[in-house]
Parts: sequence; structure tokens; C-alpha cells
Amino acid sequence: MRGRGWRELTVYPLYSPQSLIAEGTANVGCDIIMTEAEQLAFLRDVLAPMAGIAAAEIERYQQVKAAAKPLRYAGGEAARMLLEDGAPEADVEAFLVRFGTSPERARQNIAFHRTYRSYVFTYTAGQDLVEGWLGSRPDRVARFFGLLQREVVPSELAATAE
Repeated sequence: MRGRGWRELTVYPLYSPQSLIAEGTANVGCDIIMTEAEQLAFLRDVLAPMAGIAAAEIERYQQVKAAAKPLRYAGGEAARMLLEDGAPEADVEAFLVRFGTSPERARQNIAFHRTYRSYVFTYTAGQDLVEGWLGSRPDRVARFFGLLQREVVPSELAATAE
């Protein structure tokens, strides 16, 4: 940004279109820079020993993570229940626990929703937007890094999604 004289893009409001793209690219980034096998090896061989986690647990974690992918929208639904419907926190916590979140993590999510409100949607909607724009094209990696190097708005990505 500095090299191009885009100083205004070095800072942006939290609730902005750029947040949608920033969170989307962050969520997609690992799949761009490493294959699934490379991610597993990195987690197992580098991060797990640092955290004192057995290598076998990492493989199980990856399996659970893949199986739980369809549930990634539960956090947004919990935010909607809490903020739009006015559901009691105990009901929202029970909802999150039902869909795989620990009670402690559910309470953390509720606090996040109270503080940051709709921001929770930038993670899932941003990931969907970026993945849709990248598609499964052979130039997927180049497109990803190109996205990080230019000014772009969500409507552009949505209009040119694969």
C-alpha cells in the first residue's frame, strides 16, 4: 500500500467492506499457501510438540474440523438469535453447545457477539466470498496473492465469482 501511495488503505474501520475481504483472505490463506498434507505435517511436527499435544491428536483434530465445517454458520445464527431475537444468553449458549462448542467457548462467543455484533459474519461470509471468487481455477494461487496487492471491494468479487 505504501509503495503505491495508498496510505488511506493502511487503516480501515472495523465495520467496513475491507473487513469482509480481510477475514475472508485470512480464512482461505492456509489452504492457499499449504496443501492439506503440508498443513497436517506442520501442525503435527511443529505446532503440536510446541503445545505438548500428541501427534495422533492433531490428525483427529483435522478430521473433526473437516466434519464440523458445515456447522461453521452456527456462530452467526447464535449472534442473530441473541441480537435480533433477544434470546436469553442461556438459550444461545445451549444452541452453541448443541452444535459442538464447549460451554466456556460458547460464553466467549456470546461476549464477542455483544461487543462486536455483526462482525461475526465477516468470517464466514468473507471466506465464502473469497473462495467463490478464487474458484477451482488453475491460477487460484496467483489470483489470491493478486487480491492482496490491489484495492478491491466485495461487490467486485461477488460480480466476478466463478
